[in-house]
Amino acid sequence: MRVRVGVIIALLFMITVGKAIQTPRYVAQAQPQTADQTSVPQGFARIQEQESNDFPFNANALIGSNTIVRGSIQQDDIDYFKIDLTAGQRVALATITRASIASGDTTLSLFASNGNNLDPTLTLIETDLSDGVHTNGSSVISSQSITTTGSYYISVAGGTPTTTIYPYDLYVRVLSTTVSEQEPNDEVAQAITTQASISGVLSASNDLDRYQFNLNAGDTVFTTVDFDPERDGTTWNGFLRFSWEDATFEANDANTVSPNAEANVMTVKDAGSYEISIGSTVAVGPQASYLAQVLIIPAITQVNCQTVTSQAAQAIGPNRSVLQSSITVAQAANIADIDVLLDLEHSLMSELDVTLTAPDGNVVALFTDIGSAQRPNVDLVIDQQAALALGSYHNLNGVHFSPESNFSLDWFAGQQAQGQWTLTIYDTADGNGGTLNSWGLRICGMPAPADCPTGKARSVIYSSQFEANNGGFSADDNDYSWVWGNRNSPPIAGNYSGENSWNTNLTGNYPNSTRMELNSPSIDLTNVSGPIYASWYQRYQLGNSLNDFYVVSKTSAPFTDFSPLFEHRSAEMRTQVNSPTQTLEQSTGWSLQRHDISSNAGTTLQLKWDFGSDSYDNYAGISIDDVEITGCIAAGLITPTITPTASVTPTPSATPIVTPSLTPTPSASPTIDPARFYIHLPLVLENY
Repeated sequence: MRVRVGVIIALLFMITVGKAIQTPRYVAQAQPQTADQTSVPQGFARIQEQESNDFPFNANALIGSNTIVRGSIQQDDIDYFKIDLTAGQRVALATITRASIASGDTTLSLFASNGNNLDPTLTLIETDLSDGVHTNGSSVISSQSITTTGSYYISVAGGTPTTTIYPYDLYVRVLSTTVSEQEPNDEVAQAITTQASISGVLSASNDLDRYQFNLNAGDTVFTTVDFDPERDGTTWNGFLRFSWEDATFEANDANTVSPNAEANVMTVKDAGSYEISIGSTVAVGPQASYLAQVLIIPAITQVNCQTVTSQAAQAIGPNRSVLQSSITVAQAANIADIDVLLDLEHSLMSELDVTLTAPDGNVVALFTDIGSAQRPNVDLVIDQQAALALGSYHNLNGVHFSPESNFSLDWFAGQQAQGQWTLTIYDTADGNGGTLNSWGLRICGMPAPADCPTGKARSVIYSSQFEANNGGFSADDNDYSWVWGNRNSPPIAGNYSGENSWNTNLTGNYPNSTRMELNSPSIDLTNVSGPIYASWYQRYQLGNSLNDFYVVSKTSAPFTDFSPLFEHRSAEMRTQVNSPTQTLEQSTGWSLQRHDISSNAGTTLQLKWDFGSDSYDNYAGISIDDVEITGCIAAGLITPTITPTASVTPTPSATPIVTPSLTPTPSASPTIDPARFYIHLPLVLENY
């Protein structure tokens, strides 16, 4: 059972919408770490930063020795994390900001404390502004020695008070043992354990120290090297390479300020032998010491998956052209996760723009203008939860990359997988050509709702498809409000089912500088027990989540505290592709949202859909359809609040031009990256 502890701390952050308007107040409730955060392989945990954590006394607690935190920085924001460390340990920290849709400039700091958790006094141990890679401002603190057992604090801030970062990944590694370099290891790499740090010396300017380890398909590796492990002020400028066969990924910034360090992360496509190497491209003094570490973040197996591929090779170019290739997914499933498998070659990769269109008709760009002429071969997996985004390196072989930072495969999450999918490749210039060798999709479906306890049956407590009426929903009485009716505003035309839905607008784009709230009727859960689920279908096109916010939340009587269920967290859904340039109107598909709300059992429930826009630009907006609450009841106790009306199954829009041969490959348990399993600590949303 999860037990709530601690003090509720409120954070009010602002968003500019013409004049400033208030976004929801997020209130984090401190909680002990739950079992599922530490039960993944090697004790590795992924958590989502929880606001408010702007001060040490309300820092997010980190448990375990290996952690990644996904967070974000607003203007004048500082994120604090608390970790308990033991004398003799070392800690390696790094921020990765390559996927940020805003700045990537972080300041990373490590503090000791006086042990007073209510009002700790912090003593700075080390801070770093720009030792990282993949953007100019990522930060690294590598192998800092811990001399006193106690609580320590990590802070992540913007490079300046006005910096915004959305998102960042904070990698945390605690090390307790050290192994020594064994010379010679420049010709044949030294096999290492990834459970310890590696102490070595660059004995000459041309020395190259190599270390070998094995990875499985889908594993992520986090590596750091510290060029002043003694913290005596003597440092040197070295590089950290991660490599296999003919592929090399190098971290090497120009910083020489002590303590100097480098960090790198990568998610690999194939199982095999990999290595890191440490050296310098400039002359270094004798006995240049370092301390390195390698953390393997193991892939996680997920069920309910299927893989469908096209093996029909098609020419790309050499003249300016548009290539479309289609595959059909036969198995019906609401998408929990989707990866794109891509194998192609092109003599000038930076000429290509690539998009993916779903059976729903919604289109999402994967990348534009990446790669180089020196790296014509592409054999990768595009995976939203990969460690780095496309564009981080020119080498596109043998890796998992997430889409470029302005695009997101999460825009397909929740929608129906069944039907025809189309890959579109725009070759934007004459003179260079290539071949699409094959491509495919690996799709994992959403799990079914959990069963009710013995003696109870799942029942519909509330349901409306908004056909006969508006479902008892109410919109706020502002200048602009949510509207009920028949939607006709591309790229969101029509409704999920029937003729009516709730929308931010029925035609055209939503207005600038607006705030809209939509509330469900009160729903009686007095005699309902868990598991209880709230579900709805939604489709939207919005600006980036720094400017336009969209939050769906729940509350119970007296309807004062709201806990978020869904939040828009991504880039603007409009981009430019092809040459001459054309505007691509991206959007989500009609996606199923299903959330466990069992904590509201025995109460009167209300759901809220909250939207606000800025003054910069506007988009098609949001549509909501087919809202349903189900729970477990004893026979005859409850009559649903609203009797469900028949739902019309949507017909996927027709797609594609070319239909290559298909090779569906069912996969009971494909390997995927563990980043899909971020644990979201509970929030409460204060009334506003």
